[in-house]
Amino acid sequence: MTIVELLQRKHHEVDALFSEVDYAAAASKYRLARATFRGLSIKLIASMRAVNAVVYPRFAFHARLAAEVTDASREHYRIERAINHIRIGALAPEEWRAAVRELRRMVDDHATAAECALFPFATLALTGDELRTIATEFLAYEPVAASVAGPSITYDTAA
Repeated sequence: MTIVELLQRKHHEVDALFSEVDYAAAASKYRLARATFRGLSIKLIASMRAVNAVVYPRFAFHARLAAEVTDASREHYRIERAINHIRIGALAPEEWRAAVRELRRMVDDHATAAECALFPFATLALTGDELRTIATEFLAYEPVAASVAGPSITYDTAA
């Protein structure tokens, strides 16, 4: 599996988790929604940090996508800040739900941009073997990133 295929799969997994959070929140099951969000946020932060550490440097250098990678890294930073706001914001249920919806929009926009611009150029510039090697390295690094993604900021006062 190439890094492009892997990241597309990750985007679908994250979207499914957002749907679970939304479903639980819509049913006023806020403890379940918040618990699901915690898992989602850890997965998302770990993936973004692994992409920043393993994927983007290769895309910037070998695929000559430095400007695109810079923009994508900035989006990762904004997404992580939004996650931390939700985690520590002590938001009322409707505010929390609105913040999660806005985060989902940000993540969807980022995934769309990556899949429509960044990934096609990287696929043209890198060989299949290079893309598979990057995927392997990403998978090796992701658990390291996950080990610190959870405790980075988790002060959800409503839980």
